[in-house]
Amino acid sequence: MSSTDKLNLNFQNQTRSAIDAAMVNAVVMATLKVCRVMGDVEVLFKRLVAQKDYSPCGDISALIGIAGDTGEGVVAISLSLKAANLLVGRLLRVDPRSVDSYDRKDGVGELVNMIAGSTKIELARLTDASYNLSLPSLIVGNNHEIISRPKDSPYLVMVFELEGQEFIVQMAYKPK
Repeated sequence: MSSTDKLNLNFQNQTRSAIDAAMVNAVVMATLKVCRVMGDVEVLFKRLVAQKDYSPCGDISALIGIAGDTGEGVVAISLSLKAANLLVGRLLRVDPRSVDSYDRKDGVGELVNMIAGSTKIELARLTDASYNLSLPSLIVGNNHEIISRPKDSPYLVMVFELEGQEFIVQMAYKPK
């Protein structure tokens, strides 16, 4: 999927009520744009998974809260160390093998900040609603789980690929 395409999404009833296509489009398009513009790299959007009781896991994750006139939720990115080094290396324009722990943590936090910020701008434009973002939080540890989301809200998992390495961007949103 190119960064200028829009997604044609069909959700099960339980998911449609919590996360609509405009939100998903905003997150996917923001992810593609941030990677293209900031990292000068094209990532591939592979698939979308909607699950009510999904707990994403990875080696490094960053999450950021989003709250607005219409509800509240969380946007998160989870990556393996190899995928994180590759993506952060592209953002910093350095060899991914030279990315150290500090740069990796800082880069992944900045990635979720840019993705959520771009999502916020697009949602505000589409819905004429106001949204606020929290500061990013970082989680590091082998195969950790993220369980922070509004109660009874499904996770929508968007799987991306960069040079054979998958990473996921998640969104959970509960309308008011």
